[in-house]
Amino acid sequence: MKEKFFKDIKAFFDDAYKTIERKNADYANDNPFSNFEGISHISGIPTDFVFLQFIIVKVLRLAELAKKGEAKNESLDDSLKDLVNYSALWKIFRDK
Repeated sequence: MKEKFFKDIKAFFDDAYKTIERKNADYANDNPFSNFEGISHISGIPTDFVFLQFIIVKVLRLAELAKKGEAKNESLDDSLKDLVNYSALWKIFRDK
């Protein structure tokens, strides 16, 4: 059972990695944090809070998807991957 668990975890993180790699090509220039920093600059709120807002939006979306049980566009799995990726981006941003 544990072997399958870790295989499933690895598959999820591998897929999340592919997702962030693909989305990064669409959204960011050479600076993967440029969108978050741009929002911070325009809105006047700290970049950490921009990351937190994106995470909160994903959590609220997950709550709605959990209630409804289905999605018309972005699946629950997609939202979970985004949540993991926003968390990873924020962690790396804080470490730089």
